Amino acid sequence: MELAICSQQQFSRVLGDAIIDALQQEGTVCLASGDTPQRAYQYVAAEYQRRRFPLRATLVGLDEWVGLGQQDEGSCQYAMHHDLYQHLALRPGQLQQFDATHTGEALEHECHRINQLLAERPLRLTLLGIGQNGHLGLNEPGSAFNSLAHISNLSETTIRVAQKYFPTATRLHQGITLGIGNILASEHIIIAASGAHKRNIVQRLLFTPPNENFPATSLKQHANTILLLDDAVFNVESIL
Repeated sequence: MELAICSQQQFSRVLGDAIIDALQQEGTVCLASGDTPQRAYQYVAAEYQRRRFPLRATLVGLDEWVGLGQQDEGSCQYAMHHDLYQHLALRPGQLQQFDATHTGEALEHECHRINQLLAERPLRLTLLGIGQNGHLGLNEPGSAFNSLAHISNLSETTIRVAQKYFPTATRLHQGITLGIGNILASEHIIIAASGAHKRNIVQRLLFTPPNENFPATSLKQHANTILLLDDAVFNVESIL
């Protein structure tokens, strides 16, 4: 895992430029929703409106809350469409996302569909954040490092933290997510963290060996992972 540090002012542009580069290349790109990359997505959208760079990549959604879809404020897809996707001239089929509104076997079929897609079109770049409990996507602590797309039971920490995305209290129980095995098959990975509130979890990541109770440590087994931090997360006093 390579460590990259930039100022808070540079963070969104550095991340956004990496996304723009990936979007212009053939291959599959997976972008996580969340607070950390939000300004980077807004930067990408603004740059696209300014200079209309080519969009050659296929986009794949990382995860979603079971029972919710793009129309639901607080869903992962709602955020991604609001901040990025609706501003890009994507072709039909260029964006592939889980349909988490399904139930039962149909929901399991969504996992199979995305797994099959990634088997045929491997990930070139995956952009991730890190949850306060170390989760990746909705791979909660205890997730197998070789897992593929699956339905996950959400931890109490994830359910509590997720409420900030919703206009009113929302009951969440499960998520549908790419597995850690899908993520580790990506050619390149960026895991990004910004803000002082991420110092503790980043410190744990840096000093914890790979183990399934801390999903983000799986990335230490990947040859081309960059941990991108801003200077609010990383400084000598807070990390060492």
